[in-house]
Amino acid sequence: MSEWTKPSDPDSPAIVHPLEDLRQETGKYGTYWTGNRDITDYSDKQKVNAEYLWAWGTTKGYTLEAISGMAGNMTRESHIDPGRWQKVSSGMTKRKQGYGLVQWTPYWKYGDWCEAQNLYPPKYDSALARIEYEIANNEQWIPTKTYNLTFDEYLHTSNQTIEWMAKAFFYCYERGTNASSRIKPAEYWYEYLGGVTPPSPGKTTLPIWLLKKCADNQRRGRGIFF
Repeated sequence: MSEWTKPSDPDSPAIVHPLEDLRQETGKYGTYWTGNRDITDYSDKQKVNAEYLWAWGTTKGYTLEAISGMAGNMTRESHIDPGRWQKVSSGMTKRKQGYGLVQWTPYWKYGDWCEAQNLYPPKYDSALARIEYEIANNEQWIPTKTYNLTFDEYLHTSNQTIEWMAKAFFYCYERGTNASSRIKPAEYWYEYLGGVTPPSPGKTTLPIWLLKKCADNQRRGRGIFF
């Protein structure tokens, strides 16, 4: 049994995991930061981690709007840190404690899955593999009356506002009660990632704003660059 897998006493008090130094690692989509410590919002380290998410998204064909909505939520969940434990509050039990990029709760929902897949939970690619699994198997995401679309449809959506995208991810995936704190981070990442070229293995590195323009033109039946 590891610290990420289901404990024998899930309803006992949550564990306060010691803080650790952030460490830079290399994955499929470039470098990123991980570790059980807050990453300052909009700092260079957090920008690196947001770019990593966008690099993953571009290889999958997901829209900037969708990735920005996800990043806005991850900013509030984990500070976009794949190795972050949820901070322990008074009365919290292990069953209520989250972990990782989107703060999977209970933490063993993610940890047990990683162990079964021979993946290491603090790694960014492990978190993305779990999200890919959820997309493919219709897990975690539950459409609502207002946001009535599947996870896959969300990831390919480009005709909604960033506020709408942030709220859709929050209410369908995180399933909370108030999405207001997710909007500004999502809008920030939309503006920031719109001007950053992420590392994309095997792909031509064009500025993201140009890639987006090309995609928009294609959808409108126009030439790629005009």
